[in-house]
Amino acid sequence: MNLDYNKQDAMPKPITPTTVAALEYNQIAGSLMHTQNAAGLTADANDLTQLTTAINKLGATAAMPSSTYETLTLGASGSNYTATSNGYVYLQGQSSIADGIIQVASNGLAAMNRSYEKYAISVILPVLKGQTFVVYYDGTLSNVTFKFYYAEGSKSEAN
Repeated sequence: MNLDYNKQDAMPKPITPTTVAALEYNQIAGSLMHTQNAAGLTADANDLTQLTTAINKLGATAAMPSSTYETLTLGASGSNYTATSNGYVYLQGQSSIADGIIQVASNGLAAMNRSYEKYAISVILPVLKGQTFVVYYDGTLSNVTFKFYYAEGSKSEAN
């Protein structure tokens, strides 16, 4: 076979994210069809499309906050807590001082908010299961809401 390397169509095509996604989809679809055939099941293209849609939907929403939460008890400023699952720490309160702050920090990330005129302030921070997070605040907090919201993909771990 003679190839003319001066021609554009003789050059290899670049690999793009779309190409990789198509290859991965074909591998997954092929693997699913092989598994179904080995089990004596039948599948059509519609089944695979529905499965792909469900996987994509879960992947896009699994890390988002759910409506499932646990109410936490706020300790003294500087107290440490451990995330029981993947999710979000939410803290809201009204500082007793005009320039008060609240902060939630974990693994180099922090969410902080400052109160002016003693208004209510809130923060939210994503955390992974097993991560330790620490809460700081100035003065005392009243009207406190301190919750851990489970991620959509982890809400089955709720007690």
